[in-house]
Amino acid sequence: MSSSSSTKSNSYRKFVERGVKYKCGIIAPCWEVRKDGTRDPGRRFYGCSRYKDPQLKCNFFEWAEPQYTERAREVIEDLKLKLSYKCDEILSLSDDLSIADKENMLLKEQLSVAERKNKETMEVLSKETELGK
Repeated sequence: MSSSSSTKSNSYRKFVERGVKYKCGIIAPCWEVRKDGTRDPGRRFYGCSRYKDPQLKCNFFEWAEPQYTERAREVIEDLKLKLSYKCDEILSLSDDLSIADKENMLLKEQLSVAERKNKETMEVLSKETELGK
């Protein structure tokens, strides 16, 4: 099982966990496919850690897990779609909440003004009552 990740990008994530030795004699780290639109999002693999250096890389690649079934891919896509809808819903609700907060602040200000006017009116009436006695 993976512990904490040490490297992230949009396409893959490197895990700090056991690896396998490959052509270079170095331990290949375990990576996770992160790129959307791939056939195997989230699937882990072992790959040469020197892949960015054309002179040093050995092109080692091996899947760490079996290939996803078509059903698993369908479930993953369905869950991603549901997540996207939920994210959109959260954004919409967040906008609604922001509008409601602004309306609430305005109503509180209006209430404060009305209470102040009411207090002033009560004071005037009280003085008029005292003068009328």
